[in-house]
This record gives sequence, C-alpha cells and structure tokens, in this order.
Amino acid sequence: MTTMGLAPVGSIWKPSIRVTNKSQTIEKLHAHGLRVTKARLAVAAVLERNSDNRMLTPEEIFSKISKSKDADCDLVSVYRALAVYDEIGMLKKSKFQSEATRYAFAETSEHANEFHEHYFKCIQCDELQPLQGCIIEAIEKKLERSGYRGLQHHLEITGYCPSCAQSPEFESLF
Repeated sequence: MTTMGLAPVGSIWKPSIRVTNKSQTIEKLHAHGLRVTKARLAVAAVLERNSDNRMLTPEEIFSKISKSKDADCDLVSVYRALAVYDEIGMLKKSKFQSEATRYAFAETSEHANEFHEHYFKCIQCDELQPLQGCIIEAIEKKLERSGYRGLQHHLEITGYCPSCAQSPEFESLF
C-alpha cells in the first residue's frame, strides 16, 4: 500500500488527514453528554494510530485492539463505539462491494456527514487508494437543478494495482 495515499504518477491520490487525539475525543464525548469508556478510547486509539491512513473495518479495529496490551474490549463494543462516533460526526465511512463498512476519523466534524471519497480497489490484494476529485458532483448538481433531491453516490474503481499487475501470477490470469 502506498503510504499517505500518494501515487507516483499524476497525483490522483490525496493524503488522508486525521485531526483527533485522545483529549479531543474525550472532549467531544463530554460535549455530547456521553460517557468515556475503555472501549471508546480503545477504538479511538486504533483510528488515531492508523499509520497507513487507510479506512478500517470494525473487525480490523477489533483485531488491532486484541493485539494491544493496553486495551481490552469485544467486537460488539467496537461496533457500539463506532456508532457513537458516527452519530456525533467524528467519522467518515465508506461501504465497498461485498465488504463491511470501513471507518476513519473525519478531517473535521463539521463536514463528516458531507464526506465522500472515491477509491481504487485492487481485486487481487484488496488495496484501497482514495482518488482525488469528484466528476460525479457536476452530474449531481445538474440533477438537483432539474428537481432531484437527496442524491448520494459512491464510486469504486476496481482492477489490479501496479504491484499485483507486475507479479508473475498476473500474467497467468489472461
């Protein structure tokens, strides 16, 4: 996976930015009248320390928590914590074909509900890379001018990443 979402050609990838930390998480929970629990802090810690900046499934978050000596919670608690963070606008989330929803902290809570990204997904290694820009927004604006409302979209481009496309196994596929 390309670190920080940067591609070598054409700058079609963009970096993800996380702006939350433990004190900000605690502050946001308190501001919404919510309790600070070990599970919520454990989930936040995984999302904060997500070094390759990719969006994670609840199962991936749980796996990282399970490997940690600092935290302990079950998978149900991970889902509950994610639901709370989503409700208070701290998460960006995206659903991919035949997969669980993936989560990351939103850049700013004011824009979490407006968030969307488009992705390339490798069908061999499951690498996900966010794509910069949105060509669909122009079509949505045209539809809105024609009276359509509540429009949403998700774009996922699939294929083989450069690494998989250069592997010997790739040649045998075609």
